[in-house]
Amino acid sequence: MFAESISLAPPLKAPGKFKPALTHPGPQGFAGETVLRTIFGLRAVSRLVAGDLLLDTQNRMVELRGIRTYRAAPAEVVRVEPSAFGLGLAPGRLDRALVVGAGQKLGVCDWRTEILFSAPALSPASRLVDGVNLHHADCPVTLFELAFDDDTIITADGITTMISGSGA
Repeated sequence: MFAESISLAPPLKAPGKFKPALTHPGPQGFAGETVLRTIFGLRAVSRLVAGDLLLDTQNRMVELRGIRTYRAAPAEVVRVEPSAFGLGLAPGRLDRALVVGAGQKLGVCDWRTEILFSAPALSPASRLVDGVNLHHADCPVTLFELAFDDDTIITADGITTMISGSGA
């Protein structure tokens, strides 16, 4: 016996206007005592000015276009202990922690990135907090946020970091 009509499934509802909120990982930047490579040698971030020439991870010169200070709350700051990425990673850095903004992208090559990506990865510091080697700061910190024309990968206290460019 054949049916004389076809019944169709009800139409799908139109997608709602709900968009998940994008969570911003936090500010970028470094504490004032963080050491970066310039064409004149190592220099603390607090001593840099716009126009200074820094060296990226491939030893190319990049011009610092701007620098601004930002007073960050403890929840917006991550302390990276010297043992976080292995001993000997940054010679001369075993005496103090690297202090960065929670949104600062750090280059990580450990068991986590090997499992997930099979390669080193750049990740915001806030996503790496484990409470042992990386944890939030205890008090507010003044961060120095650097500005470059393009995305720039530099070494800060021996740890690879990426600074998003302004695209100008």
